Amino acid sequence: MKLKALINYWLGRPPADMVDTLSASRKKAAVSGRRLKVGVVGVGSLGQWHARVYSEMPSAELCGIYDVDRKRAAEIAAQYHTRVFDTIEALAE
Repeated sequence: MKLKALINYWLGRPPADMVDTLSASRKKAAVSGRRLKVGVVGVGSLGQWHARVYSEMPSAELCGIYDVDRKRAAEIAAQYHTRVFDTIEALAE
């Protein structure tokens, strides 16, 4: 997934083909028993909530967190047993 597309999706503007791909990925993961890999960008009040929810979902794997405030990212990552990424690009890989 390209960074621009990822950022647009994060901002709530996903292109139609990405929505279809994500929906297909979720369905495939549910059928195969595999977990969908997710990451959280920004761990303010809503980002922290997303991290908690993803960490509790049996069908999702919280792969990591990115935030410009590395200390805050580390706190939330430790709380939800995941890792901190130094860049959005690294998280998206």
